Amino acid sequence: MNAGIADALNLSWLLAAQVQGWADATMLDAYEAERRRIGDEAYRLNVQQFCCAGLNFGYYYQGSPIIAPDDEAPPPYTMGGFTPSTVPGCRAPHFRLADGRSLYDAFGPGYTLLVTRHGVATGTLADAAARAGVPLQVLDIAAESNRPDTYAHALLLCRSDQHVAWRGQAEPADADALVAMLRGARVQDSQAAPKRATQAQAV
Repeated sequence: MNAGIADALNLSWLLAAQVQGWADATMLDAYEAERRRIGDEAYRLNVQQFCCAGLNFGYYYQGSPIIAPDDEAPPPYTMGGFTPSTVPGCRAPHFRLADGRSLYDAFGPGYTLLVTRHGVATGTLADAAARAGVPLQVLDIAAESNRPDTYAHALLLCRSDQHVAWRGQAEPADADALVAMLRGARVQDSQAAPKRATQAQAV
């Protein structure tokens, strides 16, 4: 705002000089010579906070107790831009399904298991989630032509807030342990989950 006021002040006095008749016509060239550089610098400094795609879509969660990290590091973070990634903790890259819906609109209320390859087994993980009372929806996107190349893993487990919690080329060796981690429980506590879930539903 202050820069805009300074722009107006700079131009107004130059125009006044023209109207009053004491300035040469080329004096107006000073406006661009003086203020253009200031405007360019202000744009460079401020555009990131006004067009903050990185802040809105590129942030990721590290060190969370309910996200299973792997060996790949998330893309570098900047406020102004972002690189779509399926690294656990990142937001699942968006695309539109063949029926026109946003991918995010197809997510379930708890976790959604995205299947990107035909024939990949999901039953063990689905059964483990059911035993623990964890809502898990399986969404097959293997045939989706709009799916970005960043979906390189056969299975991606996404939270309802659109962030990736786990990914793999096949179901985990210990599905119960993964599900326990996803709901913030220790493995030995997983057997108590169905009772608690049933009680919550009854309420």
